[in-house]
Amino acid sequence: MHSKQPDPPRRRRSHLLPRAAFCAVLLGSSSALAEDWTLELVDVLNNNLGTTAQWTSLAMEARGRPRISYHESTFTRLKYASRAAGTWTVEIVDDSASVGEYNSLALDANGTPHISYYDNSFNRLKYAVYDTLSSTWDVQIVDESTSVGKFTSLALDASGHPFISYHDDLNGDLKVASNTGGGWVIETVGTAGNTGFYTSIALDASGNPRVSYSGAGTSS
Repeated sequence: MHSKQPDPPRRRRSHLLPRAAFCAVLLGSSSALAEDWTLELVDVLNNNLGTTAQWTSLAMEARGRPRISYHESTFTRLKYASRAAGTWTVEIVDDSASVGEYNSLALDANGTPHISYYDNSFNRLKYAVYDTLSSTWDVQIVDESTSVGKFTSLALDASGHPFISYHDDLNGDLKVASNTGGGWVIETVGTAGNTGFYTSIALDASGNPRVSYSGAGTSS
């Protein structure tokens, strides 16, 4: 009797993209095998200019439709992409100067996008929220201190108020900015002298912020 030979390994399908294509959005179920993922093109950029997309952030709205914020390096601007009915729509959020790095995207209960990001031209923290009444982006300067705004992370409370954690490069501190209706409030959270890198912020059930970060040899 011959023993049964094992089945040959399954080959993973590869997908070849044009050099100028951005972004790879992988769609599949939690139990999906590698072969079940679908790769989509979001923003087909100008290959002659060598454009690349960096610092992407992804959020899902209530109906499961993806939203992406990202930095377009050639024109050094912040862009936003949304998908509906199988079609991607791309918008320019802020092209005032060299902006959009370290961006973080969150959606409020109404599906309105909010984005925190770094303004590289003036070394400051900025924030943009989509105004559904005027169909424009409301861009705000959050912290005008010198050399602040890298490693941003954004979270929204139940009312859609933004909380942003970020790095103060000049002082080596961790900072948190919040706006619950009375303007931006800036707090210095960590002052180890070399802290506040790679931040991530979340709010608990009571709306209190929690921040993880790296610095001074430890993560907190």
